[in-house]
Amino acid sequence: MQKTLEEHYTGDLENRISNAWDAMQYTFQCCGVESGADWSNTKTWLNNENWAVPPSCCKAPDWPDAFGKPVVEKLTQLACMSGDPKLSNYNTGCYTAIQQWIVARATILIGIGIGLGLLQIFGIIFACLLCNAISKSGSQAV
Repeated sequence: MQKTLEEHYTGDLENRISNAWDAMQYTFQCCGVESGADWSNTKTWLNNENWAVPPSCCKAPDWPDAFGKPVVEKLTQLACMSGDPKLSNYNTGCYTAIQQWIVARATILIGIGIGLGLLQIFGIIFACLLCNAISKSGSQAV
């Protein structure tokens, strides 16, 4: 995560890695890998408006137009760019936020895994039964 953040994030809407980071930060309400301080190490981020962190790190209401220039203008109005970073930006790193999301849903994920495993076992059992029924019927494969 740290490598993609530092080497590939540009903030450009055409960059897939930038879009993925923005979506992750907006969805999980997080900033950077460990914290917003990770953004000071980026090499390629186009920081031409003196943003300490990308707009997707900023605390904002749930707007339908989640990314792009309209949101940047709204966040500027909310003083995300120049306000106190602890009040206007997400403080949790995305690694921790994703880890917490997985832990909170671990029982569901484990249940889905067990269900899929049982489905595969039943498929194997029924395939064996079908093979056995075909061999008992005496039909030969062509």
